[in-house]
Amino acid sequence: MVDVGSWTADDAFKLEQLRALATSVDSRYHNCFGPVGVSYASLDILRSDRAGEFSPLLSWVLTRKLADHVYDQEPVIVAAIRCHPVHEALAPILAEIMRSYVLASNCADLFLHPASAVAKCDNSEFIEVVKPFFPEALKRAAWSSHNFGSLACDWLDMNGDPAILIGPMQAIFDRQQDDPPETFFRTARATKLGKELCNSGFIRLLNHPRLTENKNLHRMLMPFAGTKLQ
Repeated sequence: MVDVGSWTADDAFKLEQLRALATSVDSRYHNCFGPVGVSYASLDILRSDRAGEFSPLLSWVLTRKLADHVYDQEPVIVAAIRCHPVHEALAPILAEIMRSYVLASNCADLFLHPASAVAKCDNSEFIEVVKPFFPEALKRAAWSSHNFGSLACDWLDMNGDPAILIGPMQAIFDRQQDDPPETFFRTARATKLGKELCNSGFIRLLNHPRLTENKNLHRMLMPFAGTKLQ
């Protein structure tokens, strides 16, 4: 529960605005004070035909410390990226939010869905804002091959340079080399490494048409072409 005693008069005013909007779109969270309730009420508004009226509240919801961590706010930023009527309000705060999301997880978990939303939106300004955070996000995502594969596809979809994928991809491979060399080279791609890479994110990456643009990256992934992973 949020400590409303620490709120300023402006916080209280914005909460009342949020309640009024949530009520107008029949959100069942219109009387919730907590961070989860605020997030779900915001989502209901962003998905309604009154989303544009949420613009004055967007920065407050996304940057006010309504929770102990930012995971309650992540669905709101994703919805805002997908919602054209609030893009003007989102633009000034997007960079700082995405920077904090990169640093919030060692596996880039929090960065994953907002980055995907940006890659799929048609806002070139948002894409240019987010691209500088991808190298660090991809490095962190190397601890989760699904996250890495998904982020790598988003990076390529945003016309990012395929070469930056080589380092994190090599880090994923290197983690498997604690086996004896003869065991690794004979079985890793079909067993241990196969288990790590057999997920939707990495398989999407293997099938991405831009992989062939970088010879080194293409050569690195060629052994997996046509492989059936058990």
